[in-house]
Order: sequence, then C-alpha cells, then structure tokens
Amino acid sequence: EEIQNYSWDQIVAEAPGLFAERQKLIPEPERASEWINQLKSMWDKNVLTKEEAKKIKCPVLIVGGDRVAHSTPEAFVDTYQTIPNAQLSIIPNVELTDLLFDQKTMETVVMPFILNFK
Repeated sequence: EEIQNYSWDQIVAEAPGLFAERQKLIPEPERASEWINQLKSMWDKNVLTKEEAKKIKCPVLIVGGDRVAHSTPEAFVDTYQTIPNAQLSIIPNVELTDLLFDQKTMETVVMPFILNFK
C-alpha cells in the first residue's frame, strides 16, 4: 500500500518507536497529522533532478538498508553515482527505522564520515 493512503494512526502502527518519539518533540501534538500530510505530499517527489545532483560540491553520505520499503539498493547506488564525491553505505538486513536507531551504524558509518570533515 502506498504511503499516500496511510493515516497518522497507520503510520504510527508501522513504526511505533520512531513516531512515538517524534510525537513527543512536536510542539503541538494534535497537529501531527498535518506533519504526516506534508511528508506524504513530498514522499514520491524527487527533491533534485540528476542535473542538480551532479552539481553538489559538499560531502554527501548516502546510507541505506537493503530492506528499505520505499527504495532499493540499486536506487541508492544510482544516487551515489550521480553525486560527485559521494560516499555510499548499504547496510544488509536493515529497514529504514532500523537505520534511524542503529547505534552501530552511527558509530561505524555516520560518525567517521562527519569527523572526517572537521
């Protein structure tokens, strides 16, 4: 089922840990469904064209899981190949919510990337 058809309650049910924490941070929790609607409107849109992505000059780390529901490893590779000087890490047996909360990924992939650009 496409994310466009999901309600706030359905999305929370899919990733309860992620959204329960997010809901605590929202200044007006009663407006959480508005936030989801904004995300849904952007979900299937490309933020950049390939031509725009090719012009990126800052370091970019692309981290994906091979079980991310909304993408494929091939899509991560395609993005990596499009952005000059990008780095890519595809984590095996991982979904999106796993990536967001995985301390090992942060320690072994994200932090070295960040610390390399002091």
